[in-house]
Amino acid sequence: MAHPKDPLNASGLKPSALRILYVEDNDIVREITTELLMENHPHVVASRTAEEALQEFKGAKFDLVITDISLPAMSGLELSRTILELKPNMPIIVASGYFMDLSLQTFGPSVRAIIKPFELEEIDSLITELCAAAEPEKTAYSPPPF
Repeated sequence: MAHPKDPLNASGLKPSALRILYVEDNDIVREITTELLMENHPHVVASRTAEEALQEFKGAKFDLVITDISLPAMSGLELSRTILELKPNMPIIVASGYFMDLSLQTFGPSVRAIIKPFELEEIDSLITELCAAAEPEKTAYSPPPF
């Protein structure tokens, strides 16, 4: 699917070429949001739990992570911390039904919050903003060679 208005961001990727890992435990929300994200970002991998997402993250390259904050077992914040240990500047969007921007300040500038429910334009704007500031060698996690 071509996206003629896709500018190149700092990482050299068009927004439509971003590889996104999306984490949401609610089946209906995950399915609907994945479909919405795929309208502009066709490379989306959806996970139900933080543990499943972490396995996906370690096994493939991603440019951005979007996670719900309230997940069973490991929370979205714990997942974000773990991912940032692997890739310190990975752009991460934490989604919640509650305002929580101040609690994310300790995570650094590559982690942002969005309040659910959100519109496609809101998430796309945040994705563009985060990825435009990202440097490719510092964001895309490459699994270790076997």
